Amino acid sequence: VRENVDILRAAWTEDVFSHDGDVFSFEDVWVRPRPVSDIPIWYGGSTPLAVSWAAEFCDGWLPGRINMPTFVKAIKKLEREAKEHGRPRPTVGAIPITSPDEDRQKALDSANVQGLLDSSNKRDKWVKPEGGKFTKVEDLDGVLLAGTPEDIVEGVEKFVQSGLNHLVFDLRMRFDDWDYCLDLLGQDILPNCPR
Repeated sequence: VRENVDILRAAWTEDVFSHDGDVFSFEDVWVRPRPVSDIPIWYGGSTPLAVSWAAEFCDGWLPGRINMPTFVKAIKKLEREAKEHGRPRPTVGAIPITSPDEDRQKALDSANVQGLLDSSNKRDKWVKPEGGKFTKVEDLDGVLLAGTPEDIVEGVEKFVQSGLNHLVFDLRMRFDDWDYCLDLLGQDILPNCPR
């Protein structure tokens, strides 16, 4: 991964470059047109190694879906390790499953909570709930933003207070009423989210 990042950065910034690494080796390569500004490189994943690589040589970290206790722990690790490498903390994003509705129970019913619990229980690197297993919707804090617009805004605020810079609302479980969800996001949620 590190070698790929080094190659990309050289390709985007140098007129002509060569590389002799463990995986790739080439001489006198150029890329045209070159980007007019820096292209940030993000590393994805919620494992401790993903956090370490993002801190060491990337510009951003995108764990995707992640529970809040793991997110908070990872942010501390990201900050500590970036500092150890003499780098600023990378930008941080997340992609929680999102299910908005005017009625909280309808939002939860549309979210496949059991599937998310099952999936979360397979995450061996995540901080587990007190009982050691994800068993109830409250255990999915961070994995799932579901409920009324106010509930969603509250979840976004929690992420931001914990160190989040960017959030992608994952509406994959709401394709059947996509337009309704987008209307709620655009009219009732985004205008009330922290910026």
